[in-house]
Amino acid sequence: MAEGDAGWGDAGWGGEVLVQTDPGSLKFRLADAAREFTLVAQSETSPCRYVSVSGPVVAIEAETSQADRESMTYRYLQGDDAADFLARIENAPIMTLRMRPQRWYSTDDS
Repeated sequence: MAEGDAGWGDAGWGGEVLVQTDPGSLKFRLADAAREFTLVAQSETSPCRYVSVSGPVVAIEAETSQADRESMTYRYLQGDDAADFLARIENAPIMTLRMRPQRWYSTDDS
């Protein structure tokens, strides 16, 4: 992932929140220094819906396996787009931040 890439996340109720990102990114450097972060996901269409989660970083994985990269990529991209993205990051360093959720906020105006 290039500098400025958003990075990708995965969250499930009762588990850790995972974010994969470039270790050179501002996002990674800030989360590493603060030892916590917040992640927000929102719907781009009406009605307004979003969820945010915040908590401490409990682990940083220096290497993200190919299987984990693929799993996260296929959450966001499909077909050729996913394959092209995976080819672009094949030799790129990707780290995984693990966060223990402490605060959840959400709204759903539907």
